[in-house]
Amino acid sequence: MAVADVCRAVDGMPLAIELAARRVTTVPLTEIRARLGRDLDLLAGAVDPDARHRSMRRALDWSFELLDAPLARSFTRLAVFPSSFDAAAADAVADVSLPQLAELAEHSLLMLADDGRYRMHQLVRQYAADRLDAEDTAALATRHAAWAAKQLRQEEPGDLDAVDLDDVRAATEWQIAHADPDDLAGYLRDLAELYRRRSYWAELRTIAEAALDRPDLGTVATAELLGLVSEAHRNVGSPGDAIRLAHQALATLGRAPPDTRRGRLRWTAGYAGTFAAHKLGLVRSDARRDIARVRSDRLLSLGELYYVGEQFDRTPPIALGGFVEGHVSGDPSAQAIADSLAAISATLAGRHAVARRYVERSATRASDPRVSLPAAAQTFLNAAVLDLGRGAWDDVAQHMTRTLDVCKRGALHRTAALVSLLGSITRYHAGAYDDAMAMADEIADGARRRGATVPLLWADLVWAESAVRVGPLDDAAARARHALELTDRVDMRIERVRAKVVLARVAAVQQRFDDAAHHLTAAADTFADRPAFSSYSIEAHTGVPETALDLLATGHGDNHDLVGIIDRGLAGLRTYVRAVPIAAPRRDLIAGRAARLRGRERTARRLLQRALRRAEDLGMPWEAEQARVHLATERGSATRP
Repeated sequence: MAVADVCRAVDGMPLAIELAARRVTTVPLTEIRARLGRDLDLLAGAVDPDARHRSMRRALDWSFELLDAPLARSFTRLAVFPSSFDAAAADAVADVSLPQLAELAEHSLLMLADDGRYRMHQLVRQYAADRLDAEDTAALATRHAAWAAKQLRQEEPGDLDAVDLDDVRAATEWQIAHADPDDLAGYLRDLAELYRRRSYWAELRTIAEAALDRPDLGTVATAELLGLVSEAHRNVGSPGDAIRLAHQALATLGRAPPDTRRGRLRWTAGYAGTFAAHKLGLVRSDARRDIARVRSDRLLSLGELYYVGEQFDRTPPIALGGFVEGHVSGDPSAQAIADSLAAISATLAGRHAVARRYVERSATRASDPRVSLPAAAQTFLNAAVLDLGRGAWDDVAQHMTRTLDVCKRGALHRTAALVSLLGSITRYHAGAYDDAMAMADEIADGARRRGATVPLLWADLVWAESAVRVGPLDDAAARARHALELTDRVDMRIERVRAKVVLARVAAVQQRFDDAAHHLTAAADTFADRPAFSSYSIEAHTGVPETALDLLATGHGDNHDLVGIIDRGLAGLRTYVRAVPIAAPRRDLIAGRAARLRGRERTARRLLQRALRRAEDLGMPWEAEQARVHLATERGSATRP
């Protein structure tokens, strides 16, 4: 057996190395490694003239007996730490002073690492824990859990990055087993911030599910934990489970989301009454505000899930509920996000002036220092997305800058990645395709490291859509195929359409017309006349009828089917453009080309001229160039954009 393997198995302890080396002929190294942290007697029985070297327990007995009583007590108390610790933690949790730490290190019972933290070998920790009585063990575990909980409540959010996860995991186990239900809910609220920062969604889900097994949880605590599980499912790419659990959380609080049109009308009327009561000062109790805070969290999250999942008929009433509960709660963070969700609802209805007022109000609220950094970042990001949809590029840049500033202060790496994604989409619309592709590559690299499926999917699509414009086409097709595989994990319909459009466009350019028609038909069938109303899905809405026009212009494909695809695409765009005005130039381009196919040249030129004006006003160079190309084209000639 290699010496290096033995050293790794016993973590470098000299005597343990020697004893383990003697054992490897009779005990598999894998068993030695697995048992070392819980079986001091595994390395016993070796023949040695010095009795103290015949087993690890005897060697530690000999070292322990050299300690005076106070130092021996301090040594055993340090077993409460599951891994390394610093002098401040030793003092706060175990009442062990720095001179005592130094003396224990001199006795080789502790090791001082290069980072200034002390470390105890697992065998030594087991020995120290065995020397503690049950009462001391319980008291120390309680103090350690309280200390770890305090570490999660950092004044500077970036300080969370220094929190030791081994301490947190040990404290979490104690909290779930012993904490008061309300204290447990507060602890898990703080813990969630750490896990969000590190994207440990699967572990957060497991912890929340374990806490839900507590039989003494109150209604609010249960709803909060169901919300955490829902959030974890959402971030690992399981939106269906996330929606189900959000519904369950809201039902626990007595207000399950409606499933029918009549139910949505009753829901809307009920929340209108609640808001009126709030304005009249009739909703004042702390208990009602606490319920409102949790309801608001779940409703706002559910509203975003519906929006991304294209369940747009459900979004407005849920947004209304989140808006009202956010304001009833009195929580500035909930109020900021509630106003931004109200802006989204107004945008879906095509009420851009109203949406703009809510965007400005939410941004003002997000600047309040009482608003949490994650809530402020989400509010500014929502504002940037809405401004993107109307082509307000300066406002988009301003909100992105503010979001990144908050992300930097709060070490919100995931939200910062979404800002970068929004930046790549903005550059795509501005015709800066190389920049868009470079940013998409950076986002994809980070998403792969974090195992984040949705950002990776979006990055692949932005890259592929940009590459269709400037090449390389084969790489664009490869990224689109990868995006299609990812949509099988997260079931995102519009993203599947976008990928199919890329494949159809590439095939058409490469004159693989049968493949182009196949991908186009699949995209059109998936689209099924349901707009997504998101500003990043323009290529899904416009790409399907545009590719059908390209195939008609080249004389390939079934004319009847292609004309049907174009007509359905234009019908969907009429609704989509109300919510996403930057799609208007593309809609006019498609309508102009379709009018020309029908021999309506005057109408075609009017629509193409309008597309040119709108594209120039919005600063969208590709659309402007396409309008010029088609305006310069004689009636009936075959062209491809």
